[in-house]
Amino acid sequence: MNIHIDQVIKRFGTFHALNEISLQINPGELVALLGPSGSGKTTLLRVIAGLESADEGEVYINGDNVTLDDVQKRQVGFVFQHYALFRHMTVFENVAFGLRVRPRRIRPAKAEIQAKVSELLDLVQLRGLSNRYPDQLSGGQRQRVALARALAVEPKVLLLDEPFGALDTKVRRDLRQWLRKLHDELAITTVFVTHDQEEALELADRVVVMNHGKIEQVGTPEEVYQSPLNPFVFDFMGSVNIFHGRIEDGIAKLGSIEVDASTTKKLDGEAVVGYVRPHDVEIITQKDEADLEAKVLHIHPIGPTVRLELTHVDDKEHIQAEVNREDYELLQIKSGDQVALKLRKLAIFEDKVPS
Repeated sequence: MNIHIDQVIKRFGTFHALNEISLQINPGELVALLGPSGSGKTTLLRVIAGLESADEGEVYINGDNVTLDDVQKRQVGFVFQHYALFRHMTVFENVAFGLRVRPRRIRPAKAEIQAKVSELLDLVQLRGLSNRYPDQLSGGQRQRVALARALAVEPKVLLLDEPFGALDTKVRRDLRQWLRKLHDELAITTVFVTHDQEEALELADRVVVMNHGKIEQVGTPEEVYQSPLNPFVFDFMGSVNIFHGRIEDGIAKLGSIEVDASTTKKLDGEAVVGYVRPHDVEIITQKDEADLEAKVLHIHPIGPTVRLELTHVDDKEHIQAEVNREDYELLQIKSGDQVALKLRKLAIFEDKVPS
């Protein structure tokens, strides 16, 4: 089932939660709606589900215009962040609920419901817990019950709103891997909301980066991380070092850093900003090949990675670098040392607020 969103606008009073959103989601895709709080991602998910109505624009599911249809007619499965399970019902009854409340003419027989729920509990690895109540389950188990309940009614599409937001880090990681495997088995078109960049990059086939009710970029995890279209996406997708400067004779001069900007179509005198990720800051031994020199302030070993906080020796700007532990041990550097830095993949953008 494909989803097509065409020029959707949603207002709450004078606030534009969604501003002319258009998006195509292909059959069987797992798509992440990613953005900060207030970016419009949950509102867009609720508009797709029919839990919110669009003020303008249209929503299509599998080619059918469902803009005016209610939730039931759209046949979507919706999983909330906080599970929304019925506390007085067992796991089995929670999963069976959507089947039992169907109109009599389309309600499955008791034996069919029993078989369907048992199959789903096997799928989400909870068969032995069918007689337990939600309060007797861990957070990860409750989330799997919520997913099984959403799948019980055989939805056309599956929508998940911050599905792992209430869980601790390790459980989140485990469930992400499990959900990706489950999605690949079922091949159901799935859209999930998250503010967690790592979650989106690990799970999704494509990522939709949103901000202030608009889509900033749509692409594969590799595309949005490695080739951001603008400063917002670059900054939001991970840690960055930022260098301000101007264009002079086709050269971006960012303090002591000079970068060829002849292909960027920037004009002389134009204020620009350079972005580079910490793992693209290389510590080198040849000072004559360095882009800049810096002093090591702090060293933070984090598992297989070592994060270095440095300060530029000329303008005292703070810089972050990340190296793997093996390279760090070979460098034999310590706090207070002066080092040479080479910047890889420095991206140049227009500086909206000239320095």
